[in-house]
Amino acid sequence: MKHFRSMRDRLRASRSEEGGFTMVELIVAIPLTILLLGTVMSTIGVAVGLQSQVTTKVTASREANSFIDQMNTARNCPELNSIIKARLADTTNKYTVTLGGYNTVSSCVNGKPVTFPFVLKTASDNHIYYSRTITLVAM
Repeated sequence: MKHFRSMRDRLRASRSEEGGFTMVELIVAIPLTILLLGTVMSTIGVAVGLQSQVTTKVTASREANSFIDQMNTARNCPELNSIIKARLADTTNKYTVTLGGYNTVSSCVNGKPVTFPFVLKTASDNHIYYSRTITLVAM
């Protein structure tokens, strides 16, 4: 005849058989955990670094677009010259603007196009973020 154990006896027996991790399991589990955490942390580090670069480039692009928009809204040469002079004189900005070959006195003539290279770079290390050739016509 088969002996049936009570539920209490069966639970007690199963608890005693499951006493925790063995040494072999620990030797395998610890390096795998370290490898997994290292991979996750390096991925997070790369993502944070890339986000910083993207933020810097977006800020530079916005700065360049803002300056070009200001120049596009100028309707005549004195107004265009005052916008450009104010921007070139601004030393508090993180980005510097270089307008190659542009002379604010003689280049701007109402009704005639003015073409010059426009370069936006950082003031600290001269890294170029934005470079275009611009043609403006003041009316």
